[in-house]
Amino acid sequence: MSWDLYLFRKNDEPLNWDEVVAYFRKQPNFFDLSNGWFRYYNKATGVYCTFGPPDGSEDEEDEENEGFPVHEADVWFNLNYLRATFFASESLQVLEDFAKTFDLLVFDPQNWDQKAPCPFDYDALLKTWKEGNLFALRSIEKKPPFLSPDRSEILWKYLRSRKELQAQVGEEIFVPALGIVRKNPGDTVLQIMTLWNDAIPQVFPPCDLVLVGRERKLALFRRKWDWEAIPYAKVMDMFGEYMDPFEGPVPGMKILRPDRARQVERTFREVKLDTKRNRVRAVEFDEFVDVQV
Repeated sequence: MSWDLYLFRKNDEPLNWDEVVAYFRKQPNFFDLSNGWFRYYNKATGVYCTFGPPDGSEDEEDEENEGFPVHEADVWFNLNYLRATFFASESLQVLEDFAKTFDLLVFDPQNWDQKAPCPFDYDALLKTWKEGNLFALRSIEKKPPFLSPDRSEILWKYLRSRKELQAQVGEEIFVPALGIVRKNPGDTVLQIMTLWNDAIPQVFPPCDLVLVGRERKLALFRRKWDWEAIPYAKVMDMFGEYMDPFEGPVPGMKILRPDRARQVERTFREVKLDTKRNRVRAVEFDEFVDVQV
């Protein structure tokens, strides 16, 4: 299930596809597919969408859109449903820059009130995507797992800023990723998890679980890592007094600086890690939703 938009030039001058290709190849996170198609894929957030020339026959496309000549569109934009809202938020930001660069109007066939291409309207387009996403969710029997909207937004805002945060704090302090997990196999409500190993200095974004790792030495120069997913609140109870508040893209962030990290090493080594407990299961970013029916 997907959401389609058709983009048209404001004037009668045809769109120069060579210029479009040059634009996409200069932009970050765009990948050349084939036959003029390009995919936007942000590895940091998992968001992806597709741009390309309209396909299908004139009769098929126009009939599906109540006779509107979508086959005459200059560009087709496609974004899947059954996704978290940040897929639409980020994709529409990308689309907005593209539409403004090439002076394009947008026709949204999902909007029954729209009869002709209109100037780009972020809020209106996000509204129709949300409506379609909810309809798609209601139409399937097996529902995707759920992450609350506020947690989903925190995840997205943090991940898209992670590279800049790392540059801000420097090489001595690690800025970890965030992941989505099921704590138990049958869980339908998901949790956010980050990573912390060997008491290293790092930033701590607000989350539900911390995958704590510790390396231990074995015989004959061998080493082994022990891991356990520990509730974030428990980690803060044990080590929060050594951390400072940290201003970042989401509220509630903390930072363990190098001098304070050395102070927690002994306590960290004494934490018992049960590798058989809390064996969480990762969930991909395009496998959950942040709306319920």
